[in-house]
Amino acid sequence: MQSYRHAQKDGVRLAKLQMGKRPARRWLWTPFDNQAREDGLKLSHWMREDRINPSQPYVFAKFNKKFEVPSFNDDEYEEHLRMADWTKEETRYLFEVCQQFDLRWPIVYDRYDQTKFGQRRSMEDLKERYYAVVFELSMQRESAYEPMGYDAEHERKRKEQLTKLWDRTPEEWEEEEQLIAELERIEVRKRERERKAQDLQKLISMTDMSPASPSGSAASTSLKKGQIRQKLGLSSSASMSSSFNPEVSVTQLRLVNSGVLVLIFEARR
Repeated sequence: MQSYRHAQKDGVRLAKLQMGKRPARRWLWTPFDNQAREDGLKLSHWMREDRINPSQPYVFAKFNKKFEVPSFNDDEYEEHLRMADWTKEETRYLFEVCQQFDLRWPIVYDRYDQTKFGQRRSMEDLKERYYAVVFELSMQRESAYEPMGYDAEHERKRKEQLTKLWDRTPEEWEEEEQLIAELERIEVRKRERERKAQDLQKLISMTDMSPASPSGSAASTSLKKGQIRQKLGLSSSASMSSSFNPEVSVTQLRLVNSGVLVLIFEARR
């Protein structure tokens, strides 16, 4: 067991690691069987002596997951799985390759013999045929296989778009960046106009809510409010929201602000 003891050096207290008295554990070069392999290959690795257990399975064998590819017989093929440009032999060959490489499609496509049946098949063609057969089998058997759809045309278009995106020239990249920058500037100007519109609407609301004087100055107040609306291009308070002009300069805002103060002052005299 490890422990620490302290020593003094030049007035500084130092901690030193003190090893225990127990001897080191022994490690042995031990053979083992990998249950994930089917060729009976004998392998060996280092194991601590007190942990050797020949009856215990290899710890990493549990990660050897295999994908079960469904199979079909001749009657099922003739009744449900026939297709014009696919033969029964080529369909069986496709399923054998899928089983061999655990449905890893890039590897399946790479190892698929394109010359064996005289047909050139793309990866989308292989996947479309495989998933069509699996879907039909799952519907006929009502088995545990979950039916899966595959849109080959959509996948072809998606890859075509990615290819075009990858093949862009530096000039096209620069043009796209300029368009994105211009879009951001448009959004900024739009938010600024909306902010000005909200501020101006608050000022107009203040004129509408100003109290009328009992001495008969309501007519002059209404007249001045109408003048303010004429400056802003508004016809009436009822159409204020529909005909509101967000392109109002700062000078116009100041004029409106001054007009509001005059109206409030005259209404309260």
